[in-house]
Amino acid sequence: MSRIVVLKLDQERYGIPIEVVREILPFSEITPVPGTPDFFAGFMNVRGELVAVTSLRRFIGKSEPEDPRSSKILVVASEEGGIQGLIADDVTSIEEVSLDSLQPVEDGANSAGFPKGLVLGIAVLGENLVVVLDVEKLLAESRQEELGQRVP
Repeated sequence: MSRIVVLKLDQERYGIPIEVVREILPFSEITPVPGTPDFFAGFMNVRGELVAVTSLRRFIGKSEPEDPRSSKILVVASEEGGIQGLIADDVTSIEEVSLDSLQPVEDGANSAGFPKGLVLGIAVLGENLVVVLDVEKLLAESRQEELGQRVP
């Protein structure tokens, strides 16, 4: 069994494997950078470390909430050791799931706005469906888009 951090974007639930989550922070000041993709919110200072921050809502084409102050920032670490912040509306729970039992996302199925290649699968938690994201691929995709190159 693995643990996932369950977060909300609008009414959808997403999961991120807990192993990659370094910390969860309340929304704080983010310095925008001109000329970057719309989903790139900017940089924030986390105890003296500069962290690039991506808006997951904007990444999948949704608008930001009217009051982002209730949002959370998940600081995630890649296997290469790089860190990045991901803005979510809320973090609702930490759940146990078997990554082997995730249901695959078939062509035309609901990956809730994320490209199929960025989704590990769908977990069924009670009556809720949670789209479990592949954070390594998500971070690679956002880095490529920041450079103006889309990952196929």
